[in-house]
Amino acid sequence: MAESELTLYKIALVREEILAEVAKDIGLDKKLFISKGEERTEGRKKDSILSDALEALIGFLYIDLGTNETEKFITRHIYSKFAEIQKNPIKSYKTLIQELIQKEYKTIPEYVDSEDQVDDKKNVTQYKSEILVDGKTQSS
Repeated sequence: MAESELTLYKIALVREEILAEVAKDIGLDKKLFISKGEERTEGRKKDSILSDALEALIGFLYIDLGTNETEKFITRHIYSKFAEIQKNPIKSYKTLIQELIQKEYKTIPEYVDSEDQVDDKKNVTQYKSEILVDGKTQSS
């Protein structure tokens, strides 16, 4: 495979939905300590909580057991999803829009970030960008 295609598969493998599925597969959802409020709102089923918990588990495995055991865990539980992911073509949103613009306008778009939003911890949670074709924004 081309590196660009492998990159898309890597992105797909670490998506929240896949990691949450792995967390459920290994029973991590049943082992979580969560607040009473999260328990009432079915926090054990939330992809965001499950994927974060799996990432924390992988970090723990790395610190406690080292690279080899962590790699075995990832290979067994996450890379095993690769065949499932391969059944559907994988493209990023940026790739899709770039292909569309190249087909329609026969040029490569320019991306201009105009603003972002950050949460209380200063993590960027949302970007706003413009896509320019030949220096201009296009309307549909």
